[in-house]
Amino acid sequence: MIYQYFDISKQAVHQYEQRFFDRTIYQSNLLMEVQQQRRLHPRMGAKVLYKVLKPEEIGRIRFEKLLRDNDFNLRRIRSYVRTTDSGWSRYKNLVAGMTLNDINQVWVSDITYYMLKGEVCYITTIMDLYSRRILGYSASLSMQSEESSLKSLRMAFQTRRGLNLKGLIHHSDRGSQYRFKKYTDLIEQIGKVSMCKCVYDNSHMERLNGTVKNDYLIPFGVHTFIELKKKLPIVVERYNQLRPHSSIGDMTPLAFEGYISKMPIKKRPVTIVKPEIFMNHQKSTKEKEQIN
Repeated sequence: MIYQYFDISKQAVHQYEQRFFDRTIYQSNLLMEVQQQRRLHPRMGAKVLYKVLKPEEIGRIRFEKLLRDNDFNLRRIRSYVRTTDSGWSRYKNLVAGMTLNDINQVWVSDITYYMLKGEVCYITTIMDLYSRRILGYSASLSMQSEESSLKSLRMAFQTRRGLNLKGLIHHSDRGSQYRFKKYTDLIEQIGKVSMCKCVYDNSHMERLNGTVKNDYLIPFGVHTFIELKKKLPIVVERYNQLRPHSSIGDMTPLAFEGYISKMPIKKRPVTIVKPEIFMNHQKSTKEKEQIN
């Protein structure tokens, strides 16, 4: 029998144990910070959490593995209720392929449902496509324009009060709430109306709706309309002030707007992907999954 001896000093063993202990303490403290962030943003993903916490002693891949190993995974939530009455519209899609370089060039809007105990309510949001800032929002028990889209639009105008909105493009789906004459008249006083031809034409709002509902309202346990009216402003505030976005340099929407306000006239350009490019990418991805 052959015995193999390793010349390892007591000091080396002690140093190894100390490093292991330090790493365990560091990861425990990091997981506590993750828990604190999840209380504010219940369904914030690992990639975004890494950008928010900026841990110095662990890389993103190891950070994501740490979260998976400690049951911080998020399950996907699917939606089934239809909220769009896609009737005929004389408005074309004016934003596909457009390049933005400032705020108040394109606002996007959408209406989504939210299930309460025994009833359905509707959430309308308006977002600045360049900065990703939510400018207006409303919660209503009906999809009538006066109670949903118009309230959000008036709030958005109030948010941007004092700024030049000339030439603004308002982009949405073809729902009746957005074809309402009083609504389109307000927009056309300063700019133009743009509308979708397919669901991929307004993908930014589809993502925002999922974030508001699935990452905040559902985990918060909002079950009544009164609770929704109280929680929705908190969600919007956290989204605008605390949640970073990769499309704007991992800044929050408000921080990004503050940053670009100090820049020269020429700002960072952002091109809006045409829907057919997105659909081709989706088709290609599905074909690869079938092959594999």
